[in-house]
Amino acid sequence: MNHDREAMDPVIKKDLIDKLLNNTITVNELIKLRPEINEFDLSDIIQHIYDLNLEQVRKIAALAPVMAKVDALKNSQRNTRFIKKVKNNFRKHTAKHNGLKNRVVVVEGDSWFNYPILLSDVIDWVAMEENMAVYSLASGGDWLMNMVSAKKYVEQLSTLQPDVFIISGGGNDLVGNRRIAAMVTHKGDSNEFENSAFAKYLYEKAAKAPDKPEDFKRGTQFISKDFYALLAFFQLQYYFIINGILTGGKGKGENGKFPGIQIITQGYDYAIPSDKKIAGYNPLKWYRLFARTFLGHGGWLKTPLQLRVFTIPKISAKLFMP
Repeated sequence: MNHDREAMDPVIKKDLIDKLLNNTITVNELIKLRPEINEFDLSDIIQHIYDLNLEQVRKIAALAPVMAKVDALKNSQRNTRFIKKVKNNFRKHTAKHNGLKNRVVVVEGDSWFNYPILLSDVIDWVAMEENMAVYSLASGGDWLMNMVSAKKYVEQLSTLQPDVFIISGGGNDLVGNRRIAAMVTHKGDSNEFENSAFAKYLYEKAAKAPDKPEDFKRGTQFISKDFYALLAFFQLQYYFIINGILTGGKGKGENGKFPGIQIITQGYDYAIPSDKKIAGYNPLKWYRLFARTFLGHGGWLKTPLQLRVFTIPKISAKLFMP
């Protein structure tokens, strides 16, 4: 919460949260609400979006024990290499092969940043750079909600004082535990996109317009108001994290503990729902069949959509149209 000005009237705050949940909040109202939100507000909002109590939300967001152990093992190996690398005045030197300044990086995120089986994930590639020392907190399957509530990154930011903080989160909150099935309606008569000022704002600011606007419009007619509430909720969560790092949650840069820190996140490409196990017959890509078979390929998008009677491929595809 912003402590440099008078706190928002609780009645006004509740009214804005209700508007967010009902997909009627304006962009300006969302901007006013962002600095007033705390962990308790975030917890209350997600319970309403998912229509679950806090214990149920935590249960479905919890990492599976086996996955948690595998994630921890990979992070332990990564962080051992990190400690070895940062010794001997790492920050003061430059990389020998390209002369770039050495940088300390702290990473928090999901499977984009910790995919422990078969594949090299994004952070594996970053850590291969000579001038990058990467400390990882990422866990495959983790929810952004968990990252906000656990705040593991806060301790490591304070301890390591990194040059860069990289975060990836939100995908599992949307598609984990088949939650996306609750974000769509099979009737195809939704006008919630037109009600969502924030969604239309993002659409207008997009770097590239849809290739087929008519298909995009048709796709929005299958999306429920809970999706747009979740979209705005992601904005609140990222603001809570990034504002906390840059300003100490007080809205002014001079209050931040990490001057000069760079914060990087990532987004998603357009996804086509599919449960096909084989995509081509390249023997060098043998692991794709293994991964898709044993890691539930199709369970993230296609199966949940089928639960809501999205059996026609063209309609499923339009939900994720570029």
